[in-house]
Amino acid sequence: MLQRRFAYVSRRCSIEADSNESFWIRVGFLHLWGVWRFYPVFVFGDGFSYFAVPPLSPGKAAGIAGGRDGGRVASLVQNKPPENPMNLTGQFPFPARAITFVFSFSIALLYSDRQFVFAQGVSGTSLKVIRTPTPYPDGRPVAHYRLDAEDHGIVLRHGNGPRECDSLGARDIWVWEYKSTYYMHYDGAGAKGWLACLATSKNITDWRTRGPALDFGSQGEKDAASASYGVTFFDNRTWHMFYLGTPNTSPPPDLVPSFPYLTMKADAPSPTGPWSKRYNIVPFSPQPGTYYSATASPGQIIRRGNEYLMFFSASTDNPILRTIGIARTHNLNESWKIDPHSILAPSEQIENTSLWYNERARTWFLFTNHVGLKNGLEYTDAVWVYWTKDLGRWNLDQKAVVLDGSNCTWSKHIIGLPSVVKVGNRLALFYDGYAGEGIPKGAASHMCRDVGLAWLDLPLNVNN
Repeated sequence: MLQRRFAYVSRRCSIEADSNESFWIRVGFLHLWGVWRFYPVFVFGDGFSYFAVPPLSPGKAAGIAGGRDGGRVASLVQNKPPENPMNLTGQFPFPARAITFVFSFSIALLYSDRQFVFAQGVSGTSLKVIRTPTPYPDGRPVAHYRLDAEDHGIVLRHGNGPRECDSLGARDIWVWEYKSTYYMHYDGAGAKGWLACLATSKNITDWRTRGPALDFGSQGEKDAASASYGVTFFDNRTWHMFYLGTPNTSPPPDLVPSFPYLTMKADAPSPTGPWSKRYNIVPFSPQPGTYYSATASPGQIIRRGNEYLMFFSASTDNPILRTIGIARTHNLNESWKIDPHSILAPSEQIENTSLWYNERARTWFLFTNHVGLKNGLEYTDAVWVYWTKDLGRWNLDQKAVVLDGSNCTWSKHIIGLPSVVKVGNRLALFYDGYAGEGIPKGAASHMCRDVGLAWLDLPLNVNN
């Protein structure tokens, strides 16, 4: 079923439509047996499936669908990636363009219930098939698609924070916008350990570091060793922060937070604080024998009606299996109830969440950090995205690599957790990485991180 948005592209003699079933229409004319014939071709969002009226061979359909730029839509053989780019040359005469324009408007008038958007070319970011995914040594799942972000590079370097709060690294970011200012919580690794630190920006690329947003808990508190990764939510009255606390770290000098990863609570009158910790509120905790036996750390909060859903990070220990779960509450100052099953299989090996909703396509996108394996070392190797129309139902096949060493310009191995925020007609993707050579061994692989930015043009064109 077509949905709401159409773009007529005169250069390619086509009409494109965003749709629930994810297909677009390319109209062409073939000069067969001395007669110009009119052929609409409906091409599905995967780029490999089509039907034409009347029926056409794949070669002729590819010629219409691709026009003079036939490489963008290749063989169009049902359910198969393209083998060789098709390019049917030819000129479309003025009558063909005129008829196509009328046809485009007719389709739009029949099926659109909002507005028409006219543009030159196909907009947004589209899926690409990974024809031969590289397997992991332990057989953990791989993604079969890419939804490539365009890397901007480093926007916040460690070592510049007040009072040396990030002298050993800046990572694990959470970014949000409020009243034309962008705010970033990031984990500043300092000489005493890791704390959630604050940075602000007016233009998304130039950031001013402002120092720790939280302090270490007193001896005996659950956040005595680290109070980091601060996820925020504003309920129009109070700013709420759910942060990662732990009493354990690796040995000095790195002091990397270690299990258990706990979700703890603070609140403030403004996005810059001051933050007051609420030790009397225990949102949720790891539980033995569950998919969150070792980790139950904070993630993005979505409000649906009078209920709040948190997409939190969960993991087991021995072996470490990482996934995402949903916790629910009706009151941000009370405890949460965790769903009995994770939204994705623990074998996916993913952690941390940042979600974005495409209202036009009614699709949720969950950006998360994938943990890879190389030479016996587990490390965060990519940002993945999953998509769904139903927050309670996720398909393991509907995922794609967004950023890894192949399209990051400065961190060629390590890609840290994502945070996304919409800026105009693009999605800003923040992440952390390591600008040095290779992958440091052991706990050192977590250190000396910087914060990077990449961009995704909207809409995100995926095939549901």
